[in-house]
Amino acid sequence: EYRKAIEKNPKAIDLHYRLGRAMLQQSHDPAVLDQARKEFEAELSLNPSDAVAEYQVAQILAAQQEKAQAAAHFERAAELRPDFPEALIAVAKLRLDAHRYSDAIALLERAVKLQPRNESAHYNLMMAYRNAGRTADAEREKTELEKLQKPPEGEFTDFLKRLGDKK
Repeated sequence: EYRKAIEKNPKAIDLHYRLGRAMLQQSHDPAVLDQARKEFEAELSLNPSDAVAEYQVAQILAAQQEKAQAAAHFERAAELRPDFPEALIAVAKLRLDAHRYSDAIALLERAVKLQPRNESAHYNLMMAYRNAGRTADAEREKTELEKLQKPPEGEFTDFLKRLGDKK
């Protein structure tokens, strides 16, 4: 359906992005990844300020082991949308790999503020603090991460447990 819509209106914003996402939901086969990347790049040619399409291109490039190219797209996605937690986390991981801990920490602290329940942000922030020698901060993040990973408690959870015990 997306291909038909693109055929009718090739300059429509968001159609190439949606086609790329649909392709990725079907498969992560290398040929499909290439096709999806082309769709995201087509979206970017129509809408160069689409941070999410930029991020999708970066994800595919990273999966294809094109790390330098992926890094540039992750950077661009974070530039376009400074409130995009996944892009911030991706760029922070690049900073961690480059031993630029203070840069990584700033990005991850922002990601945690945007999405306080994001386990990946907390985990990477914990690692950045640890690598920067900020042990107390790393321990605090570890505690926060453990809270997020702990199964929920309460009346409904107890009810579900009792249902499971009856099997």
